[in-house]
Amino acid sequence: MRNTLLDKLIDLQFALKSDEVKAEEWHKVVSSKLITFLLDSAIHPTSMGRVMTLLGLSLATSATFALKFKTTGGYQHLVRVLPNFFDSPDIYFILFSLLFNQSVYPRQREVRMLDFLALMPSDGNLGEISFPELLDSVVAMCKSAFDRVSKQSRAAQDSGIFSEFSKSFTRSFSDVNEDVEDALQVRSHELYPCLQCTVYWNIEMSLNSGITLT
Repeated sequence: MRNTLLDKLIDLQFALKSDEVKAEEWHKVVSSKLITFLLDSAIHPTSMGRVMTLLGLSLATSATFALKFKTTGGYQHLVRVLPNFFDSPDIYFILFSLLFNQSVYPRQREVRMLDFLALMPSDGNLGEISFPELLDSVVAMCKSAFDRVSKQSRAAQDSGIFSEFSKSFTRSFSDVNEDVEDALQVRSHELYPCLQCTVYWNIEMSLNSGITLT
């Protein structure tokens, strides 16, 4: 029920964006309060993906909302909350869509590796990054993922039992040995470690390509 309601709110917010007055009133009365209430680490990952879509629409369509979110510590709150969703590819996708000035609507029902690659311009010209403050959230999510892997590794070393640790990596990479095109088409949660590498690669490209931060 909660996700259905969020989907309706996302559709309504997108429909209102052409009317500046109504859109600003919507952001003031609905979006800001709803996002503040639902931006919580205890929320279900599928709901958080929708909350992030709503946030992305608000940031992209309302300069007033974007400024208020920045000045009231919204980005810092994201850094605290989003690491709990380090294994949610759709949230990474929303963050990078915003960073590379791509639309977050309509919401991707199922994110694949090719969707991430499609965010990068084919000519290699990255242009300007929007909302560079979101990079802190991406880094925090990646750090959370690798901290977990590091913890599992240390536990395996201490116990001397590497079987379960090895199995988790074997399962994650099993599909990568297939044909490259087929591997890129599989669901991103089946290529989760590769997704993490893609995230770091995107950050590296963004920070070292001489692009202008807006």
